[in-house]
Amino acid sequence: MKKQWKTFFYFTRTERNGIVTLALFCLVLLVIPALFRYWQPANAVDFTAFEQLIADTATARRAPAAPRALFYFNPNTLPTDSFRLLGLDERTAGSIARYRDKGGRFFAPRDFAKIYTLSAEDYNRIEPYIRIPGAGQKAHRTPEAPAKLTWFDPNTVTYEDLITLGLPAKTAHIWVNFRKKGGAFRRPEDLLKIYGLSPTKYEQLAPWVRIAETQAAPSAPPAPAKFASIKKRLFAWTSTAPPLPTGSNSTASVRPLPGRSPASATNSAALPASSR
Repeated sequence: MKKQWKTFFYFTRTERNGIVTLALFCLVLLVIPALFRYWQPANAVDFTAFEQLIADTATARRAPAAPRALFYFNPNTLPTDSFRLLGLDERTAGSIARYRDKGGRFFAPRDFAKIYTLSAEDYNRIEPYIRIPGAGQKAHRTPEAPAKLTWFDPNTVTYEDLITLGLPAKTAHIWVNFRKKGGAFRRPEDLLKIYGLSPTKYEQLAPWVRIAETQAAPSAPPAPAKFASIKKRLFAWTSTAPPLPTGSNSTASVRPLPGRSPASATNSAALPASSR
């Protein structure tokens, strides 16, 4: 057993030299990084300017978008830029504009709090200056006004006519915006595409819908000039060609066409008219 272990761990002189060299090389690799720290002085990176830039950016985001100026306004008609003058940021002003573009309306000052990006602090600050005409009248909050039904084309009817037909202001805005975005009505059932139009109101309006007829499909384009000339020449040739002679020797008088052998011309002439 001892002899086997001795044989297993026996190395020649060349192998021993290689092992020592490899061990020294690994030791040098481990020591060099530690020595390099003493040879190369550490240069501290100054992040003060970068941290100040981050702090300034965060402060700018929290700062109001424009100087605050309070004045009486109607949120249904006030331009988007004027909301910035009230101290609202650009995101809130954009949310109000998109809400109105989709047919949203403010019927009372408390409806202005529906804007989800509007903070409670900003709402409480500008709420006393909100002025909505007819906000205290109950008629403006009813879903439908008294209807005056008349014939109408849903593709051309105006906002005022829709109000006259008894639609709520919000539904009328959705109707008009639907057409501005490329929507069209091709049959009375298409009125159900309007979001907010109740089935009862649809049944009331459907008999009064008159949609203008679409233009007839354009006629087929004329044939190309080249095809027309070929057709004309073919018709002239068939109308002026002499009749074939009859009789047993009729095949002898048939002239072959250019590029064809006499035998093929004779066979073509001998065939009956129904098989050509």
